[in-house]
Amino acid sequence: MAIAYVNKGAIGGGAGAASATPALPASITAGNLLLAVVMTQAATSTHTWPAGWTQIDQRQWNTGNTDAASFAYRVATGADTAPTVTLTGSPNYWCQTFQLSGTSSTPISAARSFATGLTGTHSSGSVVTTADNSVVLYLDAANNTTLLTAPAG
Repeated sequence: MAIAYVNKGAIGGGAGAASATPALPASITAGNLLLAVVMTQAATSTHTWPAGWTQIDQRQWNTGNTDAASFAYRVATGADTAPTVTLTGSPNYWCQTFQLSGTSSTPISAARSFATGLTGTHSSGSVVTTADNSVVLYLDAANNTTLLTAPAG
């Protein structure tokens, strides 16, 4: 079965927050992959994902570490609730959750790349997959979406 985008939850955001709760997409199907992102803007901020969600990565970038993004996933059970992600530093935040079908029960590998910068060009290093029929998913988080351009390919 090919991996496919199903839908997404509403984008959320707030200011001076102690937590972020990315809304789940509608009509979640058991076995599908739920992939969520939280982005914060504060002098320092850490993101703690709740039990049942596997954090893929968290990185800070920008001068003075003012921006951070974390990504986490879970395989849907059909009785899922939106995760409440604990934030430090009372940051401004943005969050969203996506649903994908056709993934394996262990969908995320350690193969990932991360880049930082203050320009409109967003690029990432190469990613080497370790399993047959792997799919590479490109996620980009930025605090100024007017600077983003769709990646080639």
